[in-house]
Amino acid sequence: MNINLALVRRKIKNAELKSLNFTIGRQSNTKVAVVYLNGIANPNTLEKIKSRISNIDIDGALSSESFEERIADFPFSSFPQFITTERCDKFSSNLLEGRIGIFVDGLPFGYLAPATFAQFFKTPEDNSNKFIIASAITLLRYFSLVITLLLPGFFVAVATFHHEMIPTKLMLSIISSKQFVPFSTAAEALGMLLAFELLQEAGLRLPNSVGQTVSIIGALIVGQSAVEAKVASPVIVIVIAIAGVSGYTIPDQAIAASLRAWRFILTVLALVFGMFGLSVGLSLFIYRLCCIESFGVAYMTPFSSSNMKSIVKAVIRPPLSLSKRRDPALKTPNERNQF
Repeated sequence: MNINLALVRRKIKNAELKSLNFTIGRQSNTKVAVVYLNGIANPNTLEKIKSRISNIDIDGALSSESFEERIADFPFSSFPQFITTERCDKFSSNLLEGRIGIFVDGLPFGYLAPATFAQFFKTPEDNSNKFIIASAITLLRYFSLVITLLLPGFFVAVATFHHEMIPTKLMLSIISSKQFVPFSTAAEALGMLLAFELLQEAGLRLPNSVGQTVSIIGALIVGQSAVEAKVASPVIVIVIAIAGVSGYTIPDQAIAASLRAWRFILTVLALVFGMFGLSVGLSLFIYRLCCIESFGVAYMTPFSSSNMKSIVKAVIRPPLSLSKRRDPALKTPNERNQF
């Protein structure tokens, strides 16, 4: 924790950079540091964080979830409510924007709050690239969000209930590829989604050299063998592969994991009710996002507001010379340009 604090102080050489120390855990006596810029961070948010950390009553805070779930507004939500990072530049830039950082001794990363949905699609490299390139990459990430979330469910709904939506040539190609496959499209989609998750988990848990080998073997040999053995159609393999790869373009893997869970839910709803089920599932997904708050800030800020400038700024990266104000949703006392 002291090393992390020193790295932040090397980036922000300001006397207003404050650090408040706490000790949590009856047995572990884990040290916690709350880092903020005095005069920029919202005092109300700071008081909420201090109060919740002081009220933590556990034997030991040895993992991220044992700490995060006890101070989050919605601990049972699958969506992350803290920005977590191991990068000093990202942590420092968020402090300059008006967020409050938290370090837990023994954990190699820092927490940042409040967190919004749009923040999980931004990276420190966005400010290093030209604004046109950074904007195009940001738009690509949002496009990937739609693909990884909806593509499997959409394909299952169309192939099962709404054949008239498929062009004739494509429909004939799908029929010919499924002619000798004994399973339905829905069973293929769910099976391939499950196989994709199994391969991903196997690649993460094994050592790097072995994990990469397992991923390559699973993606190439097993997938090709499944198609040649008429266990799965080539179309469903392509759909699941595109949806899976699109999820890796999202910078924060915590939000990507939540999207993977919702992808299963939407696919099952599309399997049972078709496009109507997919629409209902997407509505529930958006409704759930709109219900979440992170220390008084709406999770869907700025998309839930009528401020078009803030919405455009969240979707693209405008020139830094035009970023004159901090995010108004953070309610910072000092709203001048942070860069």
